Amino acid sequence: MERWADGDKYAIRLAVQGITVMDTRFDGRRVFRNMVGERYATVATPRDGKAAMGRDLGVMWTSATSIDDFLKVDKAEVLEKKETSLPDGKLATRYDILFGAPYKEWPAKRSHLYVYVDSGTARIVRWEQLIRGGEVAARGVVEYPSEVSAGIFEGRASAGTRLYDIDWERQRLASMMKTGIGTLSVKGAKATVRAVLLDRRNSLTVLWTGASPNGDLAQPLRIPGIRFESRPFGLREFTTGRGLEPYSHLPSTVVADHLGGMSQTLKEAPREGIDIEIPVFTEDHKTPIRNKAGKTVGYRSRFVGYDTLRNVKPLQIPDLWSFADELGIRRAPPAK
Repeated sequence: MERWADGDKYAIRLAVQGITVMDTRFDGRRVFRNMVGERYATVATPRDGKAAMGRDLGVMWTSATSIDDFLKVDKAEVLEKKETSLPDGKLATRYDILFGAPYKEWPAKRSHLYVYVDSGTARIVRWEQLIRGGEVAARGVVEYPSEVSAGIFEGRASAGTRLYDIDWERQRLASMMKTGIGTLSVKGAKATVRAVLLDRRNSLTVLWTGASPNGDLAQPLRIPGIRFESRPFGLREFTTGRGLEPYSHLPSTVVADHLGGMSQTLKEAPREGIDIEIPVFTEDHKTPIRNKAGKTVGYRSRFVGYDTLRNVKPLQIPDLWSFADELGIRRAPPAK
């Protein structure tokens, strides 16, 4: 991995056996991510500022050059510090650090680092990431060139690469969800379809407000004349089983509610509007859903029948996770 940083700007090139597989750039305004091996790229304004850089930079996710600034990041805790020597013979202070705020369900999920600070310049010059037993799993060297070309932080998609503008797609999705695409109605049971999405792998996702499907997804989507490559699948958060998750999710920021729905992969992307037969459910408080402790965390819905949404043109997206806030799949902060 090669990383360049200048203040909040950064560029990262990840290569495997000398071949670039991912190229990420942040020009201070928008993050450009080119997934070279999959021939698609995304560009988006980070919603959580420097945290977006954190996910990209991994272990050394900060542009901090001093240990004091580094320790301000994500609940870092110094276990020990000791004087040592660098491979070039220079003196340094090695900081033994745990960092990262774990979810209460996984208290052991913290990262363990050695961070080396040059005794002469007081700058971070080296890091090592440790795994259980103290074995070094990854290491990096930090250099400080006198200047960095501004062009290195500008994103460019290679020829034949599909570019998704996430900012534009978020606006379209929010508009779609607010107004709704259509209303389903079967024997008095109703649901409002909020989104029909098609990702880069031809997985069609239909989401609605109203009674959610059950976790077994026994009633699939149906599209006359279109073949599916998979059975229904999806996130538990979109089903009546959402209460079985060890963590909770924030509701959709667009409709202030949790969505129901499912996904199925198509053999090929539709070239025009499609008619989708969507299962409709009603809330039924007769069959409880219990977790391993025997606590009731929800109730199964009752399937009523199918209704058809006609001439739908799915919004094409790279993946669901780029729209976590809109779709209500971002994890809620752990309880304090």
